[in-house]
Amino acid sequence: MPAQIKVAAVQMDVTLGEKDKNLARILESLEETAREGALLTVFPECALTGYCFESANEARPLAEPIPGPSTRRLAAACRELKAFAVVGLIEADGSRFFNACALVGPDGVAAKHRKIHLPFLGLDQLANGLRADRVLRRQQPRAREPCLLRDRESGRHRARLPFHRRLAGLPPGRAHAGGGAG
Repeated sequence: MPAQIKVAAVQMDVTLGEKDKNLARILESLEETAREGALLTVFPECALTGYCFESANEARPLAEPIPGPSTRRLAAACRELKAFAVVGLIEADGSRFFNACALVGPDGVAAKHRKIHLPFLGLDQLANGLRADRVLRRQQPRAREPCLLRDRESGRHRARLPFHRRLAGLPPGRAHAGGGAG
């Protein structure tokens, strides 16, 4: 591998629930970035399926295993282009599904990652990842660990992350409940 590589990041308009249409855009963008010399192309979270589902029943049919049909098509393109891609999708694992991404290259899926610190937004509120409410329940949180707070309006538990671990750019109450330095 060369000492330096060119990496491309693709911002694309993802159509919710339209896997075939989104995959066609991904493949087209991958071809374009590879033609421009990128060895690695990174696509958005849930680029294959979209993110803002109303229910688990709406999202579950779009989930697929990794490797699966879409990652195999992506691997074929990567093989032809001698390139790699990171693509976000809904991963199916038995009856569970996860907000995941796959690193795909000429030899197929090289790695996958399941998002585990899930905010209560879009797909993440529906996925079976290791949400904070299933991992950690504390009355007196330590400064460096996530904790749970019950949202008074909705009654739902929401993860509150220490200041240095909060998601930048999201307004208070969206990725966590409450404010302050944590």
